[in-house]
Order: sequence, then C-alpha cells, then structure tokens
Amino acid sequence: MALKTIALTIGLVMISLNASATLPLNDSLLGQPFDVVANGKKVSINTCQDLINVRQHLGKIAEVQVNLPNMGWNWLMDSMTACQFENQLRLINAHPVKDSALTLKEIVRHFPANLLPSPNPADYHQNIHKSIEQAFPDIKVTDDTASTVKGARNMRLMDQKTFKTKDGLKIKIVSIGAGVPGGTWSTKQIFILQNTGNKLWKVTPVDYNTVLNPVTF
Repeated sequence: MALKTIALTIGLVMISLNASATLPLNDSLLGQPFDVVANGKKVSINTCQDLINVRQHLGKIAEVQVNLPNMGWNWLMDSMTACQFENQLRLINAHPVKDSALTLKEIVRHFPANLLPSPNPADYHQNIHKSIEQAFPDIKVTDDTASTVKGARNMRLMDQKTFKTKDGLKIKIVSIGAGVPGGTWSTKQIFILQNTGNKLWKVTPVDYNTVLNPVTF
C-alpha cells in the first residue's frame, strides 16, 4: 500500500525543521545581504522574511548572486530552503505527529538513483529507472550508513520527522547526507517522495522555490 506522504531528504549540514523551533523570520540567512534575481529583477535580501516576500511578489528565484566557498554556499542553500519550506508548512497548517520510521535500507532499495546527489553529472542519464540498489549493487547498509566500493559513495540517514495537515496529508522529513570517502565531495538535496507504492518511488527534488500544495499530492 502506498504511503500517502511527502517525504523530504536533506543532506549533510542539516538545518532542523521543527515546528516548536522554526527558523526566525527576521534572522539573517547569510549574515549579510546578498542578491537574488526573480522575474527579471535583481533584489537585495537579508532575512528569511525578505526571501518570502520575493517569492510572494515576484515568483520563482531564477538566480542567487553571491561569491561564497562551497561550504558557505551549501549553508546558504540550506538556509533558503529551510526558510521557504517552513513558511509553506505554516501556510498549510502542518503540525508534527508520530509516525513509523523509514530505514536507510528501504531508501536504498526504492529511491531513484539518478536523483541521488553525485559528483558525476553522467550519473543522471546512466541511472534513470534504477534504484540506488540497482545502480550500485555493491552497496552495503549498516544501521544509518550506506557505502559503495565501485561507486565510492557514502550515504547516511541523519534524521526524519513527520507533519500532518488538518486534512490528514502526511509530510515526512528524512535527512540524508551524501558524499565520497575522504571528504573530497559532499552535498545535500531535498526531495518530495510522492508515491511509495511501486518498486521505484516517485520523487521530486525540492529547493527554495518549492510550493507545498496539498491538492497536487
């Protein structure tokens, strides 16, 4: 039976999405103003509320213009995504609930491998219609960590939470880190898991432009 959930994966440096301690709207996203481009207009933003205002009045953000090292860039992307996602939770009146937990073994068995964060762009085309387990048959799962030999990948199940709207829609948050041994590459990504009824789950990437519309799930 398919889980009627929205499941999200978030990588390595986790910005906690917790209904009792949400990202403050007036806190700076980066510690300094930076520019974004939306609807052809360049706008300087600083806080989470600034980002929400841009999304509401100008639409999707087409570009983020700031010069940062990789770690700083990843942190900013996490901050912007957490800001947008938490605001969406507020808009649809979603609240935390207890729920059965997904295991990393289940994720490895069913998650589309072409959407797994990768340092190799060719993986997207090579792994279409394959699960992580099918794309990397040498993958070994130990508790909350999975590693491959040939693919030289590491994955870790870091956290998961479930929210529910007043209409009964469940929103399941799963935090996953992905990287390569030695720390030479690591990244994070958020996904919406829309259908778990098939061998290969239906998954949609999420970022700071995503809108949670219960009608679409």
